[in-house]
Amino acid sequence: MDLFIILKRIYQYGGLIFIKVNYRFVWLLKGKFELATDEYDTEAEKPKAQSAKLKGNFFSREFDGNYRFIADEDVQGVDATIISDWFTEVPDEPVGV
Repeated sequence: MDLFIILKRIYQYGGLIFIKVNYRFVWLLKGKFELATDEYDTEAEKPKAQSAKLKGNFFSREFDGNYRFIADEDVQGVDATIISDWFTEVPDEPVGV
């Protein structure tokens, strides 16, 4: 359903909708990113915004077979300290699929 239609229906009914946003945290453990393409558009009158495209290759670690750790914020049983420390240290064990 189009976002405009959803917002129109919310306005018509005078309701408020609260959406809880949950995050998925991902650590990629063993690999490398590279710039896949570098595109330029200089022919147009106005410059066109272009996003860099990255390509990544990741491999399983030999000692445990993991190539990533995933933690979903809304899953029960995920340790809150893992989420709070996510950007400061690599988790010791897999926390998700």
